[in-house]
Amino acid sequence: MIVLTLALSIGATSAIVSVIDGVLLKALPYRDPNQLVRVFTSNQDYPKFPMNPNDFRDFRARVHSFESFAAYTRNDLQLSGTGQAVRLSGFSVTAGFFHVLGLHPAMGREFDQNDELPGKGHVVIVSDKVWRSRLGGRRDAIGQKVTLDAVPFRVVGIMPPGVQHPGNAYHALAYGDTVDMWTPFTFEGNPNSRGSHYLDGVARLRKGVTATQAQSELTAAMRQLAREHPDADSGWRVLAIPLASEIVGRTERMLLVLLGAVALVLLLASVNAANLLLARATARQREMAVRAAVGAGRERLIRQMLTESVLIAVIGAALGTALASIGVKLLVALLPADFPRTGDIHVDVQVLLFTLLIALGTGILFRCCAGIPWIANRSA
Repeated sequence: MIVLTLALSIGATSAIVSVIDGVLLKALPYRDPNQLVRVFTSNQDYPKFPMNPNDFRDFRARVHSFESFAAYTRNDLQLSGTGQAVRLSGFSVTAGFFHVLGLHPAMGREFDQNDELPGKGHVVIVSDKVWRSRLGGRRDAIGQKVTLDAVPFRVVGIMPPGVQHPGNAYHALAYGDTVDMWTPFTFEGNPNSRGSHYLDGVARLRKGVTATQAQSELTAAMRQLAREHPDADSGWRVLAIPLASEIVGRTERMLLVLLGAVALVLLLASVNAANLLLARATARQREMAVRAAVGAGRERLIRQMLTESVLIAVIGAALGTALASIGVKLLVALLPADFPRTGDIHVDVQVLLFTLLIALGTGILFRCCAGIPWIANRSA
């Protein structure tokens, strides 16, 4: 009964810790992720809104708080000519998008600003999954023509496996390995047109620059644009939000509440185990008296009781780890489709070490609450 009680409580705690570790504690899979921010515009009616393309281009030229700055928007296209036609999830991205995230194509090149020019954007970078499933995984795929929405595009890059989409607001696609291809965003039309807002922004801060400082410079640039384009840009300001907060911020409170709940369950399980051991210790009074009579001292009896308790706790932890592995799979299956970083949730070495420490701690705790005071009193 003690082992089962501990296994259930330790398993539940380890499962929730696995979720917290994967979602909140592990660094995002980008170079120096703490330097990355998402950029939005905001006004009285839209507290967090995408950018206008021409505003973005002006920000990129005028703001110096960023080492690099890119924008992107959802652009799904139908791939045909390589078997059965299939709709692929895609994004149009400005030059330097992968550089901002610290990513590099496994083969080929990234887009440059020449690809942003009208008529120059018929090139595509594909994911490792599309390269293997639709292009045969061939090394000579670079330079190959593919048909997207009945228009020929030339493959210029292939990304490595596991590239993580940083999330977006306009026609949102969930964070994770969810993007099949990337095409260049081309700046067309009147550069004074500022009415449409549909570009999501991501930027890398310069060394020593904070998100608050970058936001101040963006706000100053927005005020200048409002003077230049009063009909479209008046009343807007700019937000620079750390990428990690944007991806997982809304889940943090919920996960911490769950951690508090399972920690309370673990504490109650330890108290119940202590009560069971206290009842067992009472039944073993004659045994302990005999041991003391033949020469066992207080320290020897305490070591014996601790050894028994830790052994029970470790067995409970072993069963709890198995339950945690099952519990993590169930939790991931039950989480909403847009829950961030579900692919990073699993029971790893750090969680196993945490489970072992919990087991040792609870074993010592419930023995201290149960048998040791009784032995001390009897020895006295």
